[in-house]
Amino acid sequence: MSLSKLDVLIAHHCETLKEMMNELTKLYRQGSSSGLPDAHTMGVLHKIKGSSGTIGFMNVNAAAASLEALLQASAANGWERDAYRCEIEKHLMSLENLVREIRPEQSSLFGRKI
Repeated sequence: MSLSKLDVLIAHHCETLKEMMNELTKLYRQGSSSGLPDAHTMGVLHKIKGSSGTIGFMNVNAAAASLEALLQASAANGWERDAYRCEIEKHLMSLENLVREIRPEQSSLFGRKI
């Protein structure tokens, strides 16, 4: 059975998500001089959130949204990085694990006819 064009796109997006996740992890670990994630780091996270939701990976979308909200809340509250570090690390690791194990069949759009 051959894959539909949509299924091929979803499979390609799995690899793209892995690349974006590697970039996000690298950027976050490097950090900025202020301790706050910079606009580029937040942009990569936002792109992971949006693209995963668009292509049907709702668990990745939810994990990215949760991490994004936590980073925004920590910045809004004066960014006491140590106070948020453990929670941020847990969310980041959860997102990393989801993306590392991602398969096209996990998309809610996989196998659909368009």
